[in-house]
Amino acid sequence: MNEIEEKNTIENNKKKKINPIIKIIVNHYKNNPQKKTEQQIENEKYLFIGKRVKFNRWILFPIAILSQFTVGSLYAWSIYNKPVDGAIFGDENKGMAPYTFYVAFFFFGGACSILGPVLDRIGPMRSMYIGSSLFVAGHFLTALGIYTKVIWLVYIGYGAFSGAGMGICYIGPVSTLQKWFPDHRGLAAGLAVCGFGAGSIAFGSIPIKIMARVGLALNFVVLGSLFFGILFSISFIFRTPPPDFQVNGKDSDQNKIKENSDEELNTERTESQKSSIDDKNNSQVCNNEEISSSSVSQSATDDKLEEKHRQQNEIGSSSENVIIKTKKEPKFSDYSLSDAITSSEYTIIYLMFFCNIIFGVVAIGRLSDMCQNMYGKSKVVGSMVVSVNGAFNLFGRLMFGLISDKFGRKKCYIATLTIQCFSVGFLIKAMKDLNYEAFIGLIWISTLCYGGSFGVIPAFLNDMFGSKNVGATHGLILSAWALAGVGGGIAFSLIYNDLIDNHGYSHHSAYPYLVNYYWIVGFICVGWVLVWFIRTTVPEVFLPPIKGQILRIRMFNRYLRISKSKGFELMTNQQFKQEWDNYLNS
Repeated sequence: MNEIEEKNTIENNKKKKINPIIKIIVNHYKNNPQKKTEQQIENEKYLFIGKRVKFNRWILFPIAILSQFTVGSLYAWSIYNKPVDGAIFGDENKGMAPYTFYVAFFFFGGACSILGPVLDRIGPMRSMYIGSSLFVAGHFLTALGIYTKVIWLVYIGYGAFSGAGMGICYIGPVSTLQKWFPDHRGLAAGLAVCGFGAGSIAFGSIPIKIMARVGLALNFVVLGSLFFGILFSISFIFRTPPPDFQVNGKDSDQNKIKENSDEELNTERTESQKSSIDDKNNSQVCNNEEISSSSVSQSATDDKLEEKHRQQNEIGSSSENVIIKTKKEPKFSDYSLSDAITSSEYTIIYLMFFCNIIFGVVAIGRLSDMCQNMYGKSKVVGSMVVSVNGAFNLFGRLMFGLISDKFGRKKCYIATLTIQCFSVGFLIKAMKDLNYEAFIGLIWISTLCYGGSFGVIPAFLNDMFGSKNVGATHGLILSAWALAGVGGGIAFSLIYNDLIDNHGYSHHSAYPYLVNYYWIVGFICVGWVLVWFIRTTVPEVFLPPIKGQILRIRMFNRYLRISKSKGFELMTNQQFKQEWDNYLNS
């Protein structure tokens, strides 16, 4: 069996082994980019229809930040918990409004993960139009629910409609910037999502002033109209790169674009023919010696081309009979989508990401309430804490996204999870002692790491699975956000309400919050363990295990391998590289 037949057999076996559920997922998320007409490609070279101002990819940064700024208002929801409960139930401590935040997270993550590939096919501009329409419709329904005192209208309005709209408006800019900036992946990821944190800074305090003037229900009408105007006016700027897009001679996966050998040969032939024509024209004024010299030069060029053709033919014919043992070095960009989402790396990254964000999702939705209930602070102070918390969220997204370009994505996640383990652990102590200053300081530090997780993840997935799969893998991984919001949020609320209703604790007690933070810190510790098992280099991923291998993990520039055949081994980078070279040359 020759190599081609063997390769086809392997591919067929792979297809047969695909799980039906995975097959459905792959078919849904398969790489099917937006199709553009020649006229559309030509039009997108310009910013406006008049074709006077050329489009520049750098304009996408401020536009992406502005769009994320509007949908980032989600993080300020905690300032609405007491007013909504008071307006609908007449009791600010009813505890029903916080569920809106978790419902919104469910539809936010669901829209990102399910609709991601659909949005890729229709393009970011149409996606933004759809997302902004849903976002605004949700605000109007929320206003109606508050006016009619029907809480389920608030769940459907802000939770389902606005949540889905925010998800669509979130993933569009993130995916678009990753395609336009393969040379600045971390920067693109950080800036794309930092606006989300900025939104919570502004909308942690602005609604307080609007509510004071027009009331709670009309506040959502005013903000919805404002968001609609902003998002609709900037949607036309978003677009994907043209088919031949490259940066500094590299494609979107940072692979060098090589010239085809046939093109080089044709170029050389064209140059020799041009030289021949020039020599012919000059021959009318040259002497016989010069003519002879030109003929020899032309003959040498022809001999060179013939020799080149002969060598290529020999290589081509010999390759049919000789098997070259040196393997082609694999690349992450070679991943198919099915291989990417079924790989152990993707599974570990998914679980690690879930553990990294669960604290932020749960805590941010209760932050204003905790300030008011446990420490007796006013609504104005609570909204101020939420706004500053948004600044840390923003800074974490931008800072970790930037430094991940220099120090690596995995190291950034090790840092965020390590910091969170300590900050949330000490936060429990601060809440026991009712130390307000320590409480808000540790909350802000934990939120910094929460934001950093979102700032790094798009670039991390791009590095690991290639730009062609980043839209699908990023959309799918945001389902972890939905699960953390719904699962973590509902678990937190059920435990909290049970302790209040059935065990005699008051809303001003720290204990109902403390009990929840115990299991949350456990998840963070699990995430810290998982991050060490993510293999981030090509040799780590593609080097086959030795006989009886149980574990191979890289820690502190050393490789620990445990196997039945060789027991415990601690290998240096040089030893591991030698094994990889031996594998490629085998």
